Amino acid sequence: MKVTNVDLYSNNTNVANFSFRDPGARNPYTLQGLWGLDADEIISKFYGNCLASGVQFYSPSVENRDIVLKIALNPQFRNGKTYSDLRDDLYRVISSSRTGLIELRFKDGDATQASISGYVSKFEAPHFEQNPLVQITIKCDDPTLKAVEVYEVPLEFLGENSSVFDGLSTAPHGIDFSLEFVSAATEFIMKDDETTPSWTFEIVPGILGADPAGFAIGDVLYFSSNKESKEVYIVRGEDTYYLADKVQPNSIWPIVFPRYNTFVVEPGDVDWKYMKYYPTYWGV
Repeated sequence: MKVTNVDLYSNNTNVANFSFRDPGARNPYTLQGLWGLDADEIISKFYGNCLASGVQFYSPSVENRDIVLKIALNPQFRNGKTYSDLRDDLYRVISSSRTGLIELRFKDGDATQASISGYVSKFEAPHFEQNPLVQITIKCDDPTLKAVEVYEVPLEFLGENSSVFDGLSTAPHGIDFSLEFVSAATEFIMKDDETTPSWTFEIVPGILGADPAGFAIGDVLYFSSNKESKEVYIVRGEDTYYLADKVQPNSIWPIVFPRYNTFVVEPGDVDWKYMKYYPTYWGV
């Protein structure tokens, strides 16, 4: 990921721009240090077990992340401001967040490559220094950096045997997809037949409402395996049926890994609506 500047946001408003190209820019806030962007402790996170082969599946992940910014204060670049004024301005914009979250956006020029959000856990401002500065610690419960724009897989790559190549991400991540059943089916299966060992995700809906067991023609399935919004349901006419409790034991929720991924579905005669995801990164 190429990064030329980092921007601090609160309430979706740009608070400060820290440029790597011109660190001496005439800016009231200058970044002197930035820590916590590396994947310094990678753990193997269990996310599924294949009953047929006995193989357990793990994905590499990182723990919760603390990001520390060391910010120099430059009142000479903001008319009429003092060191105290600049400190107070930072206090105000951080505490004005209605959700308590502030955001760091990592940019290449004006294009945002990725962002991460968290809560300020420390605001340190030593007062008796020759060159006053502020040190802010941001606690990020979700440690992955995510692109701000969703990537949508071209429909021509989706079918009974779908191929997804993620050449952007450096970390595994969830996906969202939707498809419509062209024929009736008693179950829905998604699996990977292209690698060894393979995994399987299976839904057996049973009887929904007054209709026969299974999926009916025209049912639209919605799926998400994102950490913060894992769900699966169908829409039939004006009715919505949630199916998380219909997912079969030992099913593995599909996720996208960097580089090559395959998704085989049964039944194969479905009409794909979309498959999309946000590229994610371990670090900068």
